[in-house]
Amino acid sequence: MTTSILRFVNVLIVLICAAAAFGTIPESTLPFLKNPSALFAAKPFVAFLGLLGVFAVSHTVRKGIDLFRMAAADEITTAGRETRLQDFRPARIPFSDLQEYQDRISSVLRSKRYRVIAKMEKLRFSFTGVKDLDGIWGSFLVHAGLVVALLAGLLTYSFADVRDIELQEGATTLLARGGAKIKLEKFSVMLDATGNVASYVSRLLVQDRKGRIEHHDLSVNGPLQIGGVRVFQMRYSVKIREVVLRVYKNGKPFGEITLAPGKKSGLAGLPYTVEAGEIVPDFVIVQGGKAASRSPYFRNPAVSLFLYTSTSPDTPEKQIWVFSDLFLHQGAGPAEWAFAIGRIRKIYSSGMKVSYDPGWPLAYAGFVVMILGAFLSAFVIPRGIRISFVPERRGEESSYECSGACVKDPAGLKYEAGIILRELEPVVKGGGVR
Repeated sequence: MTTSILRFVNVLIVLICAAAAFGTIPESTLPFLKNPSALFAAKPFVAFLGLLGVFAVSHTVRKGIDLFRMAAADEITTAGRETRLQDFRPARIPFSDLQEYQDRISSVLRSKRYRVIAKMEKLRFSFTGVKDLDGIWGSFLVHAGLVVALLAGLLTYSFADVRDIELQEGATTLLARGGAKIKLEKFSVMLDATGNVASYVSRLLVQDRKGRIEHHDLSVNGPLQIGGVRVFQMRYSVKIREVVLRVYKNGKPFGEITLAPGKKSGLAGLPYTVEAGEIVPDFVIVQGGKAASRSPYFRNPAVSLFLYTSTSPDTPEKQIWVFSDLFLHQGAGPAEWAFAIGRIRKIYSSGMKVSYDPGWPLAYAGFVVMILGAFLSAFVIPRGIRISFVPERRGEESSYECSGACVKDPAGLKYEAGIILRELEPVVKGGGVR
């Protein structure tokens, strides 16, 4: 019955692995597939997982009970099916004197790390040695770990809360599951010595459910654990609040204009009304004479300005690009009116993923148990050897045989049994040292 359940569980595992592999296929790879990843939330897939869990629990419980009984018995059959390794051979030890040789015979087996039990049963004196019986728990632990992992998946499926949030500088949000509040104080794009982006950092003010306040830095590869909630840095966006322009007349400072996106503004004495158009963070001219940005970072900002006159308030008289410094054409003097960027006031929003997953500690525990079980199954191989003596010639002499048991590596067992029998031969042939 237990074997049938195990086979059925293994078939379910294969089917679920195949379904999981199918669910990871990108939609762009096979155009006729529509959202393969939706398979993981489909009721048939969840039902399959539930069925696997039921049978895995059943098999694990049955297997555990059997193993506890076998471990308590400490018999050679615990290591596997017993097979004969050597037929009966004569021994010069009288059967009635075997108890006097018990320690000597047992020490041969103990020298190979066997745990020995000597037992007299009717007309048979047996020395049973077993070792590495921890290996019998391998398959049990693999299936027990699977059950724990499935239970973790059930907790995650039932109670997990994973969502994306967009938090603007100065804004506060509540982490409902953790009962904590977080406020984005400052978002920074960190550059390295070469001017390339090294990281994004969100400076957070965290207030836990007990009212304690702490500062934390959230970076791309540095998630935060706040109570039972994990917060990940995912992306960011930037919004221009206003542009401050420096106005020059004949090359000399004249004043400043503050422009909000989409709104016009002027300055006393300036014959133009100014409107900010496109704002390019890292200005460059590409093929065709078009303006573009080399990167999303404000390394070489430029602003497109529309200049309106009083006679044409709705149609710009000219459009110009302005930069952080004044630019003069070679050989020409300063223009009557010129502009340069003073400051660009930006406000950042940090994109974060908030994940509450009550099942992940249990899932890791299940994986550890599965790995331990796999290790025991692969490298700790239970073995058993039994050396049995029976009387000959009315107890004046005796003969002995050797049998053994193992789940795998029968050649290794046979080789080790040969060594034990050779070391035992001086005792059973010549009487040895008592």
